Amino acid sequence: MRSPVRCLTNSRGGAAARRLTASLLGLFAFALCGAAHASGVTWASAYPTTVGVPTTISLGGGSTVDLTVTTGGAQGLSDEDLGTAGSAETGLDYGNLTALLVFNAGSSGSFVGTTLHFSNFVPGPAHARGFIMVGAVDELSSNVTLTSSTAGAVQTWTQVGTSFTISPGNEDPIDWVPATGTITQGTGVEGIDTGGLVIDVGSIAQYGTITLTLNQDLADGIVYAFGEETATPLPTLAPAAALALCAALLALGVAAVKRRSRQTGGALEPGTGSR
Repeated sequence: MRSPVRCLTNSRGGAAARRLTASLLGLFAFALCGAAHASGVTWASAYPTTVGVPTTISLGGGSTVDLTVTTGGAQGLSDEDLGTAGSAETGLDYGNLTALLVFNAGSSGSFVGTTLHFSNFVPGPAHARGFIMVGAVDELSSNVTLTSSTAGAVQTWTQVGTSFTISPGNEDPIDWVPATGTITQGTGVEGIDTGGLVIDVGSIAQYGTITLTLNQDLADGIVYAFGEETATPLPTLAPAAALALCAALLALGVAAVKRRSRQTGGALEPGTGSR
């Protein structure tokens, strides 16, 4: 007569036991592990409408920052909803990329200095890291230069994924060069503006200021956005509660195996030999 343990291991009931064991181990790990996080990416939903006036903007995940825009020409500032543009290319999960459009409605070949000055960073309790998006830069405008009050920080910033098409006509190459702190335009089609890119600036808690500057062609409308990723800890079970949960699950699993064994009468799986 075969050992009952061996019979259980080789029977269809044993297969069920193995599956239940794996499930129980997974549930046990979940119960004891409170380090798992649910994350999400949001972008500021509204930007300044008046040049030269500091405006507090919400990044959507509980953090805020002040933004002051200086530019010239007709001084046109407006919000642009770019939808999910760039989500696939960057791997960031978001539904609405709302951007600030700076468009001065002047004649091509005339230029004005444009500056976006971020200050007074207040991270929310779930803040993990911040993002800057820049796009739709015309070939006549200069490179965009990024600086920070935190020495050496800009050189640690990385581009997230690849550049992306913002819309038809805004799809030429655009690159981030951390060594020089500049966003440059690649070789593209004349008359076509660049696509967009996203830069990971890390936690905003470390900054006093972040500034973007460029010499902007008056006929060029450029989009910018500031966003954040949040990470919220999942609920953690106390040790006693976790053990109680696992004990209950184990009891249910053992009962299920016994029922399965009675139903099959200890029958063997194909290929395991005779009893």
